[in-house]
Order: sequence, then C-alpha cells, then structure tokens
Amino acid sequence: MKTTRMLAAAATTAALSLSVLTASPAEAGVTRSFSESASDGSASWGTVTFSNYSWSVDAYIYRDSGAAITLEVCGHQTLNNGSWGLLTCKSASNGGSIGSTRHVTLSGSADWAKVGMVTTYLYVNGVYADGDWNYAF
Repeated sequence: MKTTRMLAAAATTAALSLSVLTASPAEAGVTRSFSESASDGSASWGTVTFSNYSWSVDAYIYRDSGAAITLEVCGHQTLNNGSWGLLTCKSASNGGSIGSTRHVTLSGSADWAKVGMVTTYLYVNGVYADGDWNYAF
C-alpha cells in the first residue's frame, strides 16, 4: 500500500513538473526595445518586458537641455471589442545636470487583465515629444 501511494505521488509530481515545462512563451516573458528622442536632444531608451499580468521597463533618460525631461510608461489590456484599456501609468524624470543619463526601472501589474501593450512617452517641459506603442505579441 505504501509503495502504491509513493508511485502515485511520483506520477503526480511528474505530471505537475511537465505542465510547468510546457509554459507558453508569453508566460515566460516577452521583451521589446524602445527609443524616443526630442528636438532639444533629450532622449529615452530601454526595454519593456511583458509577463502576462505584469510589465516592467528598464530605461535610460538622457537630459540634453535645461528643460524638464519625463518618461511616462503605461500598461494596457486588450478589451473584448479589440480596443485598449488603460491599466496603470508610472513616470520618471531626469532632473540632473545637462548631459546626464538617469537609469530607472518602472513596473506595473493587474490581477485581472493580461497586459498586451505598454506605451512609452517622452515629455519635454510637460509637452509630448515622442512615443512608442510596444506590443506583447
């Protein structure tokens, strides 16, 4: 009887391990690159990583003038009607000296919605300068 229970436990463990190994690529993470630039020479660049219900951005913000430079990053879900629903936004700025580069990490998640897109927008003195739509698929 003990041997039967051990064999059943081993078979269950093997089946569970197999299901973990067959995870889809979206569950394992998808990474996209982005790059924004402004007319004053300021810029932002980096990567967006998607993992089903979350996103993270590893970015650099370069300041090339005395203007206020801000990177805004927003996660979006795909709605049933094919449009996008905003989940959450995060932002970071570079208030350092002219010619400086700031490294930032921003992330967000939602328990109820798969993240399908992350927008990356660069603002100079609060005015939109450039942006990308980064898709998980």
